[in-house]
Amino acid sequence: MIETTLRTATREEATEHVKAGGGAFFILDPKAGDLKYIWDPENEVETEEAKRIFDRMTKPKSEGGEGYDAFYVKEGEPAERMTEFDPRAGKLHLKLVKALVRG
Repeated sequence: MIETTLRTATREEATEHVKAGGGAFFILDPKAGDLKYIWDPENEVETEEAKRIFDRMTKPKSEGGEGYDAFYVKEGEPAERMTEFDPRAGKLHLKLVKALVRG
């Protein structure tokens, strides 16, 4: 489980939140399961917390992070890999997927 002040949500709640212009993490974790956190991109405190989570989750394990890959996912379009958090992407949802195999 991630220690955060962001709100947790069901898949349906997170999907509706994104459709309404909010941001959401969909995190697949082999230990914690399928986690969803939502934030309001207009709320500076929530956006800073979302960036902190993104940075920790995507930092390589060799640097003290979790070693996840991040992708923008927008309905009807191919997923796009992210290397930096973009607070303007609040209208898209973000999936953090554990990198099990890298080529």
